[in-house]
Amino acid sequence: MAAPTTLGDVHVLLWRGINVGAHRRIPKVDLIRWAEQAGGTDVRTVQASGNVILTLPAGADPAAVAASVAAAARAERDIDVPVMATSPAELREALAVLEAQGWPEQEPKAVQLTLLDAVPDPSRAVAFAALDPGEDRAVLVGRFLWIRHATTVRDSPLTLTRIERTLGVVGTARNLATVRMLAS
Repeated sequence: MAAPTTLGDVHVLLWRGINVGAHRRIPKVDLIRWAEQAGGTDVRTVQASGNVILTLPAGADPAAVAASVAAAARAERDIDVPVMATSPAELREALAVLEAQGWPEQEPKAVQLTLLDAVPDPSRAVAFAALDPGEDRAVLVGRFLWIRHATTVRDSPLTLTRIERTLGVVGTARNLATVRMLAS
């Protein structure tokens, strides 16, 4: 990954549920164009599943940029999905949260970070902690929800729908390998 060539802050936009199947296909050129129209420079995509890295001018509001690109997807392609803004520094903080858990090393695709759009209300966090995760393990710190799946993501009782309903916030998930890549 090349270093940004303009002054500003590097951010990551995480789209939920695009380009992972036959539905919600968004070409790379559109992702880049929308991010540039929202004020991003040095825009590039990583993998094909909705990871956009961009530089924003100092003082720009990353959440507003995320909202702008999500609005462009609705307007131009009739695709309505959440887009979360984060930064490599915030993802490194999330990795530190994971490391502090002392969970045994596991297949990186079996460990997922769900980045939430906001810190859940404390009463909702308590309700989430009371959920039966089966054999999975979960830790919630601020906007970071790490889940170590006992088997596969697909078999987990901690589905994104259940997480969002319990916590009252919206999220998007990435596996550990992808988080490590985006954090660097």
